[in-house]
Amino acid sequence: MTEAISHAPQIRQNLPRDKTVSYGDDFSLVVRFAGAPEFVTWWEKPSNARVQIERPNSYTSVLRVYNASFSHSGDYQFIVSNDYGKKTSKRCSVQVQEESRCVLL
Repeated sequence: MTEAISHAPQIRQNLPRDKTVSYGDDFSLVVRFAGAPEFVTWWEKPSNARVQIERPNSYTSVLRVYNASFSHSGDYQFIVSNDYGKKTSKRCSVQVQEESRCVLL
C-alpha cells in the first residue's frame, strides 16, 4: 500500500485561483506534477475555447492561449493519472475583459 501512495500522481505547482486577462492578450497556465510514469494528462476548459497544450518535459503541462477572446473566459482545471491513481489541480477561473481605453479630452 505504501508503494502505491508514493507513485500516485501529485500536483507540485498548482494553478492560480483566478486570472484576469485583457481581450487580445496571450496567457498561459502551468502545472507541474510528480509520480510514476506513464501519465495520462488532460485539461478541462470552456468547450469552445481554442488552446495549445505543451509538455516541455515529462512533469510539466502548459496550456497557452494566443489572442484571448471572450470564449476563453471560464474555469480551467488539469488532471493527471497513472496506474496508481488520479490527481486534479485547483480550478482556475479565467476572465477575459475588454481592454480599458483612456480618452483624453
